[in-house]
Amino acid sequence: MEEYWLEWLSKTSLDPSLVYDYAMTLSHNELSEEDIKHFDHDFLLSMGISVAKHRLEILKLAKKNQQQQQHNLSMRLVKAVEKTKRRIAKAFAHHRSSEEEGEGSIVVVPKASYGWREGVLKRYKKPILLKKGRLMITDGGGIRIVGGGSSPSSVVAEAATEEIRWDCMFRDMKPT
Repeated sequence: MEEYWLEWLSKTSLDPSLVYDYAMTLSHNELSEEDIKHFDHDFLLSMGISVAKHRLEILKLAKKNQQQQQHNLSMRLVKAVEKTKRRIAKAFAHHRSSEEEGEGSIVVVPKASYGWREGVLKRYKKPILLKKGRLMITDGGGIRIVGGGSSPSSVVAEAATEEIRWDCMFRDMKPT
């Protein structure tokens, strides 16, 4: 451990003889690299470093070392997030390609009925041609199958009508 403290303390502007003495002091007290974050004036004074200017030099180096470790940790976190993003994108791409090959399944959810308002608020219906394995998302409405046909390569579907939900539009309004 003496070599570590010699190398670490040599980064300061202290005299080489003082660097050697302080390195021996730190290694005799069995300090490790993890203990650097606990360095302060009182701790270094209790270790035998009595000159305040020398303690300041060591504390500056300790602060620089701690900032470098925090930077390394943040860079590792950024790299982990980027790696996770790549893996998720790859998984979605794999899932999407498996759906295109016909391995996926499509679930049709019926649209909620609102009684008499449904007839009033409906707009025109437009047929949409869907290719095999592709799901076309339109205006958020459900899809109803109109006809299967003899060819499994195409399905004609009808887009559900768009409804205006008035209660959602005026929910957050405040009277003036």
